[in-house]
This record gives sequence, C-alpha cells and structure tokens, in this order.
Amino acid sequence: MLRRILITASKPAQPIDKSIASPGLLASVATQKYVDALPLYRQTDIFKRIGIELDRTTLANWMIRCGQLVQPLINLIHEKILDQNILHADETRVQVLNEPGRAAETQSFMWVLRCTMPTCAAVLFQYEPTRSGKAAEALLRDYQGALMVDGFSGYNGVCDKINYID
Repeated sequence: MLRRILITASKPAQPIDKSIASPGLLASVATQKYVDALPLYRQTDIFKRIGIELDRTTLANWMIRCGQLVQPLINLIHEKILDQNILHADETRVQVLNEPGRAAETQSFMWVLRCTMPTCAAVLFQYEPTRSGKAAEALLRDYQGALMVDGFSGYNGVCDKINYID
C-alpha cells in the first residue's frame, strides 16, 4: 500500500504579523499615498471596486507599522548624512488636515536635509509641527560640516555651534 504524505511549506515571515498585508501590498499602498498623493480613503474606494473590503483605519495602521519597520533605516541615513562635510537644509510648509489639537488650517513643516557628496547622495525628510529653530537644532545635532541654508534665522543656533575648520 502506497502512503501519501502531504508537506506544506511554512509561510515566509511577513512585515506585519497576523495581517493579510504582503510586502508588495504595503509597498503599493505606501507608494500611492506618499508618492502619488492618493489619500487612503480613495484607495479604499479603489479596492472596493475590485471586490476587496479594506477599512481606511486598517490602511492607516499599516502605514504606521511600515514607518516603525523602516525607522532603523531612517536613523542610519540620518547618521550617514550628519557624517558628511557639506549639507543642504531647508524647510517647507505642509498642511496636515487631521492633526490632534490643531486646526486644519495650521501650517506644519517638512524639514529636509540633503547630502550631495558622491559617498552619500541622500535626502532625509523630517516632519515638525513648527518652524522653530529647535527643530533645526534637533535635526542637525552636533553637525560639524558646512551647512547651506537660505538664511532663515531658525538655522542661526545650529550655525553658531558649528566649528568650522579653515
């Protein structure tokens, strides 16, 4: 008598445990939201048209978890950028519609650091609710290279602390 044994391969590790979100699905939702500026509520409508019921809260939780998963990489990029001799920094207004404790019309800021050296061609984006120089100081903590900015006074505290080498 011939015995048949059925062996099932174990499921590969997923970015979010106990979730239907595959790496490809998470990448697609994140790309549509952050690159194509397609809000999550519109993405839920698109999924609904093809017969997939996904709540906007689920998608939002996935994006939060993705942010947590990539935080070590962001920290490493930040460290690498701060090790460079020349940095460009700027801040730009962004509007956040549903931020706890703030009106939808309140301006927030995206602070940007860019390194253009061949050894580190990277850009770092950091959200801050204000344009305060404290945000610049936190982002550029202990930086000791040349800093190129547009003259906004919020960078004065950082620039005063840089030890320039002649």
